[in-house]
Amino acid sequence: MILVAFAIGGAALIAAAVAAAAGGTDAAPEPAAVAQSWPATVSALPVPQVRSAAASRLICDLPTMREASAADDDGGMVLAAGGGASLRAAVVSARADCIDLSDPTRIWVVADAARPVPSGWLPPDLVLPETPSIADTRLRAEAAESIDQVHQALLAADVGDIALAAGYADQASAADPGAAEHRTGLAVDVLACVGAGCASAAEIATTSQGSWLIQNAWQYGWITTVAGREAHLRYVGIEIARALHDGGYGSLQQFFALPVSLTPPQGG
Repeated sequence: MILVAFAIGGAALIAAAVAAAAGGTDAAPEPAAVAQSWPATVSALPVPQVRSAAASRLICDLPTMREASAADDDGGMVLAAGGGASLRAAVVSARADCIDLSDPTRIWVVADAARPVPSGWLPPDLVLPETPSIADTRLRAEAAESIDQVHQALLAADVGDIALAAGYADQASAADPGAAEHRTGLAVDVLACVGAGCASAAEIATTSQGSWLIQNAWQYGWITTVAGREAHLRYVGIEIARALHDGGYGSLQQFFALPVSLTPPQGG
């Protein structure tokens, strides 16, 4: 702005000199004042309008989700969604069409009397955990590895020992609210043991082992899904277990905002 004003003022002086030389000895007139326009004083900067990213994006469109899904990496899919709580939010708001809650191959499968595991389905990777057992307690490989970690941690805490009483079952009783989960290969019943003897499943809540499991099993991916059945543990992976624990949810049905029903569907 200063340079422009200087240039305009200089041009006026030159024009006056030329006029004086042509018209006589009259003194050159004073140059006209140059109008200057300065910006108005700003008292405060405008507040930028920031719009958050749309929360409705389908999590299944994320490249990391596609990669984990293609690799059948359930834990990787949960992490790609942003963790257990974010996965829940996406499922509840219908933004996760790649998360099938009825797929028995996934750790988040919801299985109960109203949502039975398909007839004839057999987990492809059943193994026998190293944790002591009083019955056939085959579990899916990931769950078996995790329950062994739970057993070792419990022994390290010096609160007693446990034994496994039930794992995968090829039949589900409609009268047992936890039976359907045993068909997934992701559920196990745990007994508190002292020496060579083990208490009944109903007694575990009154034992030090039961108290330890209630407080710590979720850190290894296990949750209690049946009210009053502390011996019945269900594996859902560490991220989902953390979200259930932190959110105070009592079951997978509640976690995923599904109706809780203990009655098989009509005609099924």
